[in-house]
Amino acid sequence: MHLNPYGQGPLSLAVDLANRPCSDTADLERRCAEVGFLLERPVGSTTSPRSAPS
Repeated sequence: MHLNPYGQGPLSLAVDLANRPCSDTADLERRCAEVGFLLERPVGSTTSPRSAPS
């Protein structure tokens, strides 16, 4: 499979989030920034990542 280099960051983020759900909002923000996926507004305390099933 050939992957367009411009899509590599979002794809790797999606795979990473599926395999290792975020522990908190700061973790989500950090992991997005690591792959260059910048959020338009800061993640706040009222924003919560989707919880993994128990």
